[in-house]
Amino acid sequence: MRSLRHLLVAVLLLTLPLAAFARAPNAPPRFEPAPCPKLTGAEALARATCGYLVVPENRGQPSGRTLRLLVARYPARSARKRPDPIVYLAGGPGDIAPLEADGLIAAGFIADRDILVMSQRGTMFSRPALTCPSIDDFARAALGMRFYSEATRRAHLAATRACHRALAATGADLAA
Repeated sequence: MRSLRHLLVAVLLLTLPLAAFARAPNAPPRFEPAPCPKLTGAEALARATCGYLVVPENRGQPSGRTLRLLVARYPARSARKRPDPIVYLAGGPGDIAPLEADGLIAAGFIADRDILVMSQRGTMFSRPALTCPSIDDFARAALGMRFYSEATRRAHLAATRACHRALAATGADLAA
């Protein structure tokens, strides 16, 4: 229970800057416990405790749609762990933080501290996930294309336009 309180305090501390941007008072960001996703290649995630940080999609419209950002807590291995966790936010854009946790754990980062790993907006484990099959298809096709060619540039622009249209059609606030 004490670890859960530490997790909640750390998550709330991460979200305090978000609240400063809100123009109108609204329900504060909240944490909702949930099962961790099951995924091959992310074995450490099976040993984590997970949930979602729920925040406004657009901080300028705090009563609008919300986003759910996956937060995973990996417990320290030591019986005498330190009370302050390591908070890991992946670089980006688009890195999938929970998939990078196996490397952090293998490097010994959880010897005496919990690690809190949080997904970015739009990535694989956040909801909504702003993924684009057209971009994925282009990335696969680009392996066989000439780099810096006009045809490659046109294909990339076409995939990007298709992605933008598809995401805009979902109602996602892409400017947020």
